Amino acid sequence: MVCTIKSKVINDTLNFSVIGSHYIYVDFESDKDFNHKQICKGGDFMGSTLSYFGESEKEFKNICKKWYRSYIADFKKYDYRY
Repeated sequence: MVCTIKSKVINDTLNFSVIGSHYIYVDFESDKDFNHKQICKGGDFMGSTLSYFGESEKEFKNICKKWYRSYIADFKKYDYRY
């Protein structure tokens, strides 16, 4: 299952996927250092991992969008630069 989000804020495309397990990973199209990172609560890459246990595709996309919103809030708060 895949969910793609095109972000104007960070000028990048994020591809979320579940491959072989119930953990959700994200790939950043423009930054290969961030490829296949496991997503965690609060829009981070460390901490409590977010999982998908075969609920509906809508639920998977909701998990990805919620993580993305938290990630962007953190991005704006600290004004990260690539």
